Amino acid sequence: MTVAEGVEVVLATFNGGPFLGEQLASLGAQTLRPLRVVAGDDGSRDGSAELVRVQLETLGLAAELVAPSAAPLGPRGNFSRLLARTTAPYVAFSDQDDCWDPAKLARMHTHLARAEAELGASTPLLVCCDLRLVDAAGRLLAGSFWKHQRYAPARGSGFGSLLVMNCFPGCAMLMNRALVDAVSPIPAAAVMHDWWTALTAAALGRVLICPEPLMDYRIHPANVIGVPQTGFAALARKVIDRGQVRATLAAAVAQAQALHARFGNRLGEAQRRRLEAFCALPGHGWLRRRWDLIHHRIAKHGPLRQLSLLLNC
Repeated sequence: MTVAEGVEVVLATFNGGPFLGEQLASLGAQTLRPLRVVAGDDGSRDGSAELVRVQLETLGLAAELVAPSAAPLGPRGNFSRLLARTTAPYVAFSDQDDCWDPAKLARMHTHLARAEAELGASTPLLVCCDLRLVDAAGRLLAGSFWKHQRYAPARGSGFGSLLVMNCFPGCAMLMNRALVDAVSPIPAAAVMHDWWTALTAAALGRVLICPEPLMDYRIHPANVIGVPQTGFAALARKVIDRGQVRATLAAAVAQAQALHARFGNRLGEAQRRRLEAFCALPGHGWLRRRWDLIHHRIAKHGPLRQLSLLLNC
């Protein structure tokens, strides 16, 4: 492995239970072996922290084990402090209950290296792969997360879409050092670490799509986020769920305001105007809010999602 290929994995754990060992084993089986695993537990009571220490040592993976904070941080805060400890050219988020294909890091690194050769290593870059959905026992539920959720990743990678929705789980991401430096520290206003990361990449650089499903994303009752319900009936319910749409939109606006505070002077004119229009959305009247979303091409992908946004914003 050359220095340019070096990948670190940041692993956040909390009561990892029966699934953590399988994910750790899949890290050890990567054909592009991680330079280091930076792991941090968020106050588990089931021995997760000790399991990580013992298994990483058994696998022969270099590791930095970050002590728990005085108070629980949640996924966003835990991942933020782990990112701050990384030094490698490339960094991947890891959840505790998934299972990666052996070629996951190698395939995603190829996409990033190709983009860096074209755009330069100083450009913040993110590559996101597809996932398979499995149940707690590892049985296949869906061969493609994006198809299951009716997501269009090419459209979802655009800045105007990422302002209002995110279809890229953190566990399916690999970022370059320029993006790590940009997203860190993850602000308290970020909805989640993965949404903030994708939004920052779209604002300052590029989100790349790796169409292959390169991991199993496990669905079980203890998921922090899980998979939203899909299908026409589920999406139709969201059209009339004004409270949920407005709460999500308010959180997205707060996240966008944090993005503007940090990067407003680094954006191009069109991106800056779009961001500022979205940040100002709550202060405008009914008609102006909808006009600004349409005029600045701030849109969810999928007609029902967009209809829900325009009806309920």
